[in-house]
Amino acid sequence: KPIIQANFYTYNRIEQIFQPIIDKQRIASDKYLDKILQDKYKSFLHFAGLEKSNYLPQIYLNSSTFSPSGASDAQINSNQDGNATWATVRNDTVGVFDSAASEFAAKAVSSGFYITRWGHSYNTASLGAGSVVTAATIRLWVNAADYFNDETTSADLVGTTPATPGTFVAGDFNDFGTTVFQTIALASLTQGANNTWATSANLVANVNITGWSNFGMRIAKDTANVAPATPTNRNQVQVQESGGANPPLLTVTYTLASGGAFLNFL
Repeated sequence: KPIIQANFYTYNRIEQIFQPIIDKQRIASDKYLDKILQDKYKSFLHFAGLEKSNYLPQIYLNSSTFSPSGASDAQINSNQDGNATWATVRNDTVGVFDSAASEFAAKAVSSGFYITRWGHSYNTASLGAGSVVTAATIRLWVNAADYFNDETTSADLVGTTPATPGTFVAGDFNDFGTTVFQTIALASLTQGANNTWATSANLVANVNITGWSNFGMRIAKDTANVAPATPTNRNQVQVQESGGANPPLLTVTYTLASGGAFLNFL
């Protein structure tokens, strides 16, 4: 008998294709939920641009990109680096500031532990009051990723609360959050290329439409407070900072402010 062989593939951009449509439905539901629920299929066709509705508004999504500058991205080391106690290094409140470096790390050596965090802030005030952020991504150029003796840890994207938004100083070492917005395994990072931390609810919520959006990078062991095994566990990532050919990039998708999302009935 003949044998039929079928191969099935999952298109990994399906979410990217449908997300804007879903975002438009969600935005419209604030005022037109009853209409959308009456006919979900027709509302989907309308917001996909396939079939116009005579009772739903046209919604336009805008996209803007932002990059840090000056002291709005910086490496901050623990002032207790080399101490034999992990908690002492991790909970340091002093820090050592280095605006010319761009590494985040969690390392164990014979003399003790080392932790480095990297902050990056973006002036997103131009989005404007009234804008509704629907998606956001962070893109970083990874120069190198080293996970010696620890292939399972990750690069965590978190929020930061610097004393002066948009400007990092040594004392901000302890202002890096522990809520992980998005993470990528160190072994999965592409070195010598851009890597993107995808959108998430927490990432979107961290975008400030009227000021600075403050982010940070931590090694997952640092975020989760899990000490690397001594003495040869080394986890570190080096990224390209602002001012280079491939600076950090925050991309924000949002509705236009001042009612721009609801223009006309069709």
